[in-house]
Amino acid sequence: MPIFESIKNGLVESMKLKYIFPFLFLNFILFSTVVLFVIPIMYSLDQIYRTEVSPIYVSIIAVNSLSILIVLVIYYLLKIWFIGALIHSYYRKKDFFDSLEKVKKEYLNIFLISLILVGISALITLFVRNSNLSTIFIMILDLLLIFSFQSVVIKKDSIKLAIARSIAIVKRLPSKVFLFWVTTRTLALTIFIVAMLLFSPIAYVMNKVNPFSSEGTIYTMQHYSSDFIINTMTYLTMNYPVVITFGFLVMLIVSYVEVFLRIATTDFFVKVSRRKRFL
Repeated sequence: MPIFESIKNGLVESMKLKYIFPFLFLNFILFSTVVLFVIPIMYSLDQIYRTEVSPIYVSIIAVNSLSILIVLVIYYLLKIWFIGALIHSYYRKKDFFDSLEKVKKEYLNIFLISLILVGISALITLFVRNSNLSTIFIMILDLLLIFSFQSVVIKKDSIKLAIARSIAIVKRLPSKVFLFWVTTRTLALTIFIVAMLLFSPIAYVMNKVNPFSSEGTIYTMQHYSSDFIINTMTYLTMNYPVVITFGFLVMLIVSYVEVFLRIATTDFFVKVSRRKRFL
């Protein structure tokens, strides 16, 4: 059955270094950079809480917050490019870095479709007050546009045509696409949870090396906010290698799950597109 064959291919192919390494590298750089910028922010917040609002500390918070924002924007722009390259690389059986060059022409359409997804999801979250209902709407959106990236990269579709093709496939094969969508998302969540449980001993070690946990610090309501901030900041600085190691493992899981979803979807898209004409 194409559904489970595509899922199996996704699980196996995602383990290949040529697919997972670029995403692991990108995700790990993001994590490490954000942690570095967060430390001075937390230090400044603690100083403001303990003493008074100082222009110096406000500037530190503003500069580092802006730096995090810039890093996130760069990360997002690169991630879109990497997604396109991953789809092309898997479909064409090309080297990932060669595919980066090949998908430059499709980058704008990939970016705009991603922006549409993020924008509509944000509007749903903003205007639909019921969290359960907004989650359902976002899931429906994800289901309807599940093949939009593949349509742009593989079929060279325009934005309008890519969205139309994805929706057409869902409408023509509703049960198969829905089963694929549910199975891959459930499997991705399961992999993440199981992996985190397997890595939990590392979290335990991190807690043991925390100087504050061994002292059994008791927080009062009066000093809770400040103590929490300064303790977290001290923990990050004193145990930075451990935090980075654990962060690397978490980013490894995140990267594998992301690559699995993209490859499985690409594989399924190629299989159903060969059998039927949707547009």
